[in-house]
Amino acid sequence: MVCVIMPTGAGVNQGMAYAMELPDPKKLLGATGKLDRHVKIKSKSDLESGPLKSLLKNSIAAAIARREKIR
Repeated sequence: MVCVIMPTGAGVNQGMAYAMELPDPKKLLGATGKLDRHVKIKSKSDLESGPLKSLLKNSIAAAIARREKIR
C-alpha cells in the first residue's frame, strides 16, 4: 500500500504508509502514528503542490523498495 484517501468534513486526508521514513522538508505530514502519517488536503491547489507530489513519488519509491526487499 502506498496511500489511502480519507474524506473528512474539512476536506480529504491522504494517508501514506511508512511516512515517517520519508523526507518532509515542508512539514506537510501530520498525525502521531509510529509509521503512518497523512496530509490534509483542503483545496484542489493543495493537490497540485510540488511538495505533495514529491512526497507521493518518494512514497511510491519506498513501497517498491520494500516490496523488492521481501522478494
